[in-house]
Amino acid sequence: MQVDYEYMGQCLTDVGVDAGASGAHGLLCGLICGGEAMPQQRLLAEWFSSEPMDDPAVVACRDAVDELVRAVDASVDGIDFGFPLLLPDEDAPLSQRAVAVRDWCEGFLYGVGLVGAAGDTGLPAQAKEALQDLAQISQMDVDGIAGDEVEEEALTEVTEFIWVAAMLVYDELAHERQEKSEQ
Repeated sequence: MQVDYEYMGQCLTDVGVDAGASGAHGLLCGLICGGEAMPQQRLLAEWFSSEPMDDPAVVACRDAVDELVRAVDASVDGIDFGFPLLLPDEDAPLSQRAVAVRDWCEGFLYGVGLVGAAGDTGLPAQAKEALQDLAQISQMDVDGIAGDEVEEEALTEVTEFIWVAAMLVYDELAHERQEKSEQ
């Protein structure tokens, strides 16, 4: 992924979007995994509908979003199926990384919800379970994190699980959309 976590976060802050880099990435991934046909336009409309489009900060942020969209699209549709989560570097404090993981899940769920896929009563069981798991992670209590090795390993496992859950949602919903289009 070419978009830097810090740069993306600063771009969003500069234009008054409080999603943060991880939340923004989660939202974009949720839109894509939920089946949004035009995720970039949806994301830009969500954030910049009332902003002057010629404002330099908005232009810079839109460019960063464009890069993020290209990176996620290439990852999801490429040979190496999947996308890395946009999170702080490994040397960032564990509590900061845990907040970012929580924010990513919140963004993902919001994106899937915007598309309407989460409210679908016919949602495949595995996708529904994955979304429920992501919802639990989004409620993670990050205040008591001490930063020890056990918590470090747990966050690594949670991050890997999130990737698998997101890919499962993408796969299940894409399969469901394909079946519906063939009918």
